Amino acid sequence: LGQARWRGFLKKAAQVMEESIDIDGLLGGVRKQAAVKPIAAASKKTRVTVGVAQDAAFSFYYEENLELLRKNGAAIRFFSPLVDCQLPEGVSGLYLGGGYPELFAARLEANLSMRNEIKALSRKGLPVFAECGGLMYLGKSLVDKEDRRSAMTGVFPWQTRLLTRRVELGYREVAIAPNCPMLQKGGRMRGHEFHYSTMKGPAHVEKQVFKLQNNRQEGFTYKNCLATYVHLHFASNPAFAKGFVRLCEKYQKENSK
Repeated sequence: LGQARWRGFLKKAAQVMEESIDIDGLLGGVRKQAAVKPIAAASKKTRVTVGVAQDAAFSFYYEENLELLRKNGAAIRFFSPLVDCQLPEGVSGLYLGGGYPELFAARLEANLSMRNEIKALSRKGLPVFAECGGLMYLGKSLVDKEDRRSAMTGVFPWQTRLLTRRVELGYREVAIAPNCPMLQKGGRMRGHEFHYSTMKGPAHVEKQVFKLQNNRQEGFTYKNCLATYVHLHFASNPAFAKGFVRLCEKYQKENSK
């Protein structure tokens, strides 16, 4: 756009916003949100260590999620599924966040020792929470837009395939069944969903513990693993973070004998 057209565009956009958005109401909501009491500091007593995937392939996390894990006694140890040969020593739980595993699928496939360790520990009952990109990594394989297939960890039997069109985008409210590994009493949580991939192949998993507003079943579990396309915001139900840490603590005690 030329400078004159750009200024015209901005002027028109400002006019549309002024006519269609309750600016005073929006600012009032922001002020109320800013007044909310912040999440308490991390617990002084560390009870468990949670490994959090953090690299170019896995980079999206709500910072409040990590804060709530720390508050409940989890020490966070970052690791890279791309370059680290093994998980951090002493982890009793994993958090695999969102990101772009499809852009690094060949490197994720090449890191066989990491893939094998995550699969083996998941079979032993290691608590794992995986969202979006993490869900893709826990599947059997990933197929990119150029139809290139890369093996993933194989914790779950599905294959994820990248599409050129967006599949889901929006805020979500999730009703959680009482048999969710991290939230035994059930409840509701909020978050968002944004992805270009779909799941294919064998659909069998032990449970599906989420129900979205449109009655779509989601939240796939295998032993103590929970995988979802929804990026959950732990602060919408702090009992989830507490339950995750308790599950990690139980795993730690059972495997330290």
